[in-house]
Amino acid sequence: METGAAHVATSADDLVGAVGRYLADPAIDAEGRRELVRRCCTFTDGRASIRLARWVLDTLAETAPAEARS
Repeated sequence: METGAAHVATSADDLVGAVGRYLADPAIDAEGRRELVRRCCTFTDGRASIRLARWVLDTLAETAPAEARS
């Protein structure tokens, strides 16, 4: 992974070891994870469900038949 956001396990033993290391030290690869979030996430404010609900309601309002809007 080019950002260094995570370890790619190549075997079951490697996976168990990586999980153990991350549990023991959650700061491992933290800078890489921050970079991945910076590149991939438009918003990081924890309000995605509010934006989604507004979009659904707005879309319903725009596409509903006229008699349903009154």
